[in-house]
Amino acid sequence: MKTTYEVKIKLFNETEYKGIMTEEHNKIYIRSYIDLDDYETMFKSLYEDGYVKVDETDKVEMRKFNSLKEILQYLKNDFDITYQVIDDNFLFSLVAEGKDLHPETIAINKEGMKLISLAQNFYNCANNINYEPKVKNFASSFGVGIQEIEGNNEKLIEIISDINNNKFLDINRFFNDKIYNKLVRALLDVLSVKTLDKLTLNINNKPYTLQLNSIKQLKQDYERALQSKIVDIKIEPKNSLRAFDDKKLKADLDYSLFSKNWFRLHFDSKELFEKLQNNYKNNLTTNIKGNLISSQTIQVTKVY
Repeated sequence: MKTTYEVKIKLFNETEYKGIMTEEHNKIYIRSYIDLDDYETMFKSLYEDGYVKVDETDKVEMRKFNSLKEILQYLKNDFDITYQVIDDNFLFSLVAEGKDLHPETIAINKEGMKLISLAQNFYNCANNINYEPKVKNFASSFGVGIQEIEGNNEKLIEIISDINNNKFLDINRFFNDKIYNKLVRALLDVLSVKTLDKLTLNINNKPYTLQLNSIKQLKQDYERALQSKIVDIKIEPKNSLRAFDDKKLKADLDYSLFSKNWFRLHFDSKELFEKLQNNYKNNLTTNIKGNLISSQTIQVTKVY
């Protein structure tokens, strides 16, 4: 049986310790977020060895603990400690394996944030929702669980299958579907975790391995598609066109689908450039079509 606790210790109303602890198969796993006085070592020592106490009369008291809960209850005698059980019944979880990705790794670092983002974007894409689902890290692995009550896990399994079979990338959808765009970028971003060896999604108590080679192939396909992509983008009035350069026929477009949130537009003719300017001034929805020169530069060939 696996039980996970969120634990806090305060001293003079200031947080001295905060972390999560998982007890599983007679082992304790700890992930500390705040530890100002090496409390983690104390927890491990109590769990593994118990304690030996000598009183003023040299009487020796020895004690072994049967569970993590016993330790937490015992420490209430000497510490301002609070703890609560974290529900491990996740809708699904994402677990990473690899060198330096182990229970003691601090979750709130670059690698941890990339995993959290990937898990959240899997949930959003499977459920077609732009939302920040509730997540919980757990201590027994470098992983994150999605703590939502409902979700389309069948669609999630389908997405994993498409990724593993190199069928997931749709460059047109990438440019027009914000939710899908974010998942693609989260997948590409997780490749920068250099020590990552394996990614597993646990869905309905069943593991689904996400093939890293397939994500690498996705990256290659994405980069290749950018080089030959003809883009057709709808510019809503809420999008901001700015920094018009009348001499060079260039403009910058704030466009929320992209990581840097803007595009540089190059126009084939003055007429196209002026049409976009006029549409923008009159608060009109406009479509532009052109060739993608780079991930953030479009050579505009049509405005309509």
